[in-house]
Order: sequence, then C-alpha cells, then structure tokens
Amino acid sequence: MGFSSAAVGNPAAWAPSDNGLKFGVTDPRLLGPSQTPTAGTIYLVKQKVLAANSISNLVFMLASGGTGASTGSFVGVYSAIGNRIGVSADTGTLFTNSFVPITCPLLSTIEVTPPFFWYALLSNLATTQPQINGGFNNGNLTNFNLPPSAYAYCVNGTGQLALPAQINVAANSLAGNLNFWAGSE
Repeated sequence: MGFSSAAVGNPAAWAPSDNGLKFGVTDPRLLGPSQTPTAGTIYLVKQKVLAANSISNLVFMLASGGTGASTGSFVGVYSAIGNRIGVSADTGTLFTNSFVPITCPLLSTIEVTPPFFWYALLSNLATTQPQINGGFNNGNLTNFNLPPSAYAYCVNGTGQLALPAQINVAANSLAGNLNFWAGSE
C-alpha cells in the first residue's frame, strides 16, 4: 500500500487502494489547475514508500492532450539515489488524450522500496505538450526544508530525448517544477 493519511491513523482519509492503485501522491479529488510541461524537461514527483511493493503501470491525469508526433516522450521511476528502475515505451500517443487518466505500462514490473521513489515525466511532442493535472499547492512550498536530493516536486535535466539511466539527485532543481499528480498499480 502507498502512503496516505489512512496509513497514519485517519481511517476516513483517502488511500490509493480506493482507486485501485498501489501508490498515489495524493487524493485525486484534490487535483487543481493543469500545468504544461516544457518539452525536453524531466519532471519528478516524490512518492513515499512504507513497504516494498511491485508496480507495472504509472498513471497520470491529463487535462488536455498535446499534439504532434513524439520525438522522445517517456515516463519512468527513479530510486531515492537516482537510479532509473523503470521506464515506459514512448508515451507520445498516450499524451494526446484529453480529460482522462492515462495508464502508462512500464517495460517490466519493478520493485519499489522505502523510503521513496520519484515518478518521472518527459514530454517531447512536436507541436504542443499535454496539460497535466496537478495540485493546488505550489511545488516550491512543498519542498520547504528539504535538500535537493529529497525534493517532492522538481526538475532534473532539460533538453532530453529520453530518461537517462541515472540522475544526479543533488542537482534536482526547483526552477520550473510542476506539482503534477501521479499514481501506480
């Protein structure tokens, strides 16, 4: 089970399993305005992990789809130390859907372990990028008192056409970060 308020003593709170998920960064009912990623930028959102679990699909909420052929659009998972432990095939076609959750299969089932992992999103559509639903909070505020290697929402690389096998988590940046929603099953 992923982290939720229910896991810390509030049984009436949302849990990822309420939506058939193993993990989810927050209750999807709390989604706020959409945000448009910059092409070639790797966006990360942190997912707390209380107990090891396996995942095979990543889920994102699109407010509107992008347009144009993909020149390298992927989602993936990075460990707390920056190793890519899961990646999808090119998600360009999925990124053209509108007003739906999109399920992005990983190339293989992976094991995630405490303390956390990062969901990664990279969009490179030729004409316009998709609008990704996020929360009402400001990503910079959510990172209060955290070192770059533990940011909740951040950017780690620009001008990318693929998710690299390793990222330098000390180089996580707040510049241009998006607080998008993500979940996994």
